[in-house]
Amino acid sequence: MKKFSDYITSNPYKIIVLFALISIGLGAFLPMAQVDPDVQNMLPENMESRVALKKIETFFGGTKMAMLLFTSDTLLSEKSMSRIASIAEKVKTVKGVQQVNSITGFPGFMDSLKTKTSEELKSKLKSLDMVYGRMISKDFRTASIIISLDSAAPEYEMTKKLREIVAGLPGDEDVVFGGMPFVNEIIQDDIPKDMALFMPAGIILMILFLFFCFREAKGVVMPLVVVVMSILVGMGLIPILGWKIQMVTILLPVILIAIANNYGIHIVSRYQLEKKENSLRTNREIASKVVSELTAPVLATGLTTVAGLLCLVTHIIIPAGQLGILSSIGVVFALFASLLFVPALLVITDKNKDKTSESVNSELSIADKFIEKAAVVITKNSGKILLLVVAFTVVAAIGIKYIRVDSNPVNFYGPDSDIVKMSKLINSEFGGAQVISIIAEGDLNNPEVLQKIDNLESRISELKNVGNTMSIARVLKSISVVGGGKSELPKTYGRLQQYYSGIMMNDPASVSSLMTFDRKKAQIMVQITSESNSAIKSVKKEIDALIAGDTLFPFSGGSASIFTELIDKVVSGQVFTLIASLFIITFLVMIFFKSFVAGLISFIPLAIALIFLFGFMGYSGVTLDISTAMLSSIMIGVGVDYTIHFLWKYRDERSKGNSSENAVTASLKMVGRGIVFNALSVVIGFSVLILSSFEPIKFFGYLIALSISTCMIGALVILPAICVKFNLKLYRER
Repeated sequence: MKKFSDYITSNPYKIIVLFALISIGLGAFLPMAQVDPDVQNMLPENMESRVALKKIETFFGGTKMAMLLFTSDTLLSEKSMSRIASIAEKVKTVKGVQQVNSITGFPGFMDSLKTKTSEELKSKLKSLDMVYGRMISKDFRTASIIISLDSAAPEYEMTKKLREIVAGLPGDEDVVFGGMPFVNEIIQDDIPKDMALFMPAGIILMILFLFFCFREAKGVVMPLVVVVMSILVGMGLIPILGWKIQMVTILLPVILIAIANNYGIHIVSRYQLEKKENSLRTNREIASKVVSELTAPVLATGLTTVAGLLCLVTHIIIPAGQLGILSSIGVVFALFASLLFVPALLVITDKNKDKTSESVNSELSIADKFIEKAAVVITKNSGKILLLVVAFTVVAAIGIKYIRVDSNPVNFYGPDSDIVKMSKLINSEFGGAQVISIIAEGDLNNPEVLQKIDNLESRISELKNVGNTMSIARVLKSISVVGGGKSELPKTYGRLQQYYSGIMMNDPASVSSLMTFDRKKAQIMVQITSESNSAIKSVKKEIDALIAGDTLFPFSGGSASIFTELIDKVVSGQVFTLIASLFIITFLVMIFFKSFVAGLISFIPLAIALIFLFGFMGYSGVTLDISTAMLSSIMIGVGVDYTIHFLWKYRDERSKGNSSENAVTASLKMVGRGIVFNALSVVIGFSVLILSSFEPIKFFGYLIALSISTCMIGALVILPAICVKFNLKLYRER
């Protein structure tokens, strides 16, 4: 270590230039990064539900549906309907639009506006199954234009074009834009907005915190420079690796702001202490001593953090794995920058004139006294403290069974957001925003096949949380009604061909999403009136039970089914990631300390923190989603740092012959303040997440503060109590 530290302090300019070139060089690629708002692209392509969705799109075209909802108290007036008709016709001309359905395109509707009274018109509309509750709400105040988009169409451009069309044809009706394309549009706008907010807000908070800790320029600037460089490195790698910025990725700069400064804080803090006690030594000598003494524990804490972050690679969410890789690279860069770049800066910038202010000495004295008193309480009441911890842990564990899982992008936003209001309107008035499709493979020229499709559709429509359903069978029955007959299917081959001929002559595109041109495949589209993942999963499960073993209906799928599969993947992935990260971190601690006992007891406060975290989520109703599912790996990777710092010092004190009580007291005095400052820097760094546009990211910010605080208490209270109660040594006597 001595040669290593001497080299750093002897070649400061080379090291500074090297780190500057790396960070600036990689950061230059950052403007090339692209944003991807599509939640489906966060999932592996080989997921069963994604494979099924691709098959459906191959058969029936794009499954992306956009809706324009027009609301007015005088909706059935000729003026309102003329506007809706004009917009619908203009939408049809947009490249990438496959199909447009609206009440104004229904045969004879526009003429009936002139010939029927309002009550007569409402009565007529109620009898039209294809219109009532689908193209017009049941209170006759809202009408819809339903737009099917090509799967290859650029969503963001399409939604902007649709907004321009509506704005270009103004009217008195209130317009709401609905469907996943518009949800993705808002997500795409909010991702860069959040990132632009997080970085300056996080850096400002960190500057204030560092100034509070050190009260001098070097204590603020040096850790901050490391943070900025690590962000440039991590973010710059995104376009280089061919990845895109997604909702999860916006956590990257926040993670680096919260974590990357920790190692620099340790270096600068120890440098200040050594300089105060050895004022006659040169700054080069002091920097060399600090690097020599801190390299081992800083590397240990850094590597365990990286190990925890890399466990995100096992996450089912693709950008979560990418986040684990990018943040790990950023932390490794920050780790070595703290051990090389910061000491090099200290050598060339410190002129031996800075003095630690009296206010800092006073604050440190107060902190020392508080920690000293806490140490006395812990050493005298270790048994009681551990019993209390066990009791609280049991209560927290009970809350785990109440955890709810959610992966629906609509729930990324709060109840007062336009997205949620739009979703509620579609669910209540237009049959549901989420869609599951059931594929039928058979001869659609056979009336018996159509009757089976109709029977299944009827059974599905009776299920809880199912709104509207649609199939070629329903279309054929509606043709019978419009022609003055009963709502029934043609019973003969000849009659069926007449119906098909009429469709092909008038509007073949209207059934392109319901059956293939060769009449060999059809789909039943099922709308679900709830955004709850449990409701969607329940409907999907019941549908699969209805079609099980029936060769006519080989599979079901659709965008909603992706979220149902994602629920199970999030839970199973969370369990696997949790076990993997705990095992890896415990194993690393065993290696660092060369002690099985050290690894075992380092596991205890982490396990307790996890139980408290998930118990709180269960009691408070915070859902386990694609963001909060990453908490455990990050918390374990960061939280174990505090455990390592305490145990490292405790082992040293015990090796000097001190009793467990005295070793705990001395260890808390030496590292307690550093652990508190370290934990506070992480909490403050992540606190900017509460400003996010996305609810999961906000909750991530709240939960990380809770979990890191619990880890800190584990290192400062639970571990010392265990050491005293069981008289641990953690070293081998020679």
